[in-house]
Amino acid sequence: MLFEHLSFHDSTILEVKEDTKTQALDFLLDYPTDWDNNIFENKILRFIDAIVYIKKEIPFLGPPAILSIKQLQSPKHTYTFADGTTVSSK
Repeated sequence: MLFEHLSFHDSTILEVKEDTKTQALDFLLDYPTDWDNNIFENKILRFIDAIVYIKKEIPFLGPPAILSIKQLQSPKHTYTFADGTTVSSK
């Protein structure tokens, strides 16, 4: 799975877009590409055929930073993910 090979720790969620026609969900991230030099780049984390997206809380100050992403289950090509942020779990 993709999340086993990438580290999203300290990525900042800048924007979330939903395309209802294609059922795509895009997270625009400020993603760390060079830890040693503190370099971040904008990257898109895209979920295709997204059915449900639940946001439990909104940030109280600034954009949330991702602390971790975990795959919770995978029955028959359906995936459930949880991300821990500086705001809450989503």
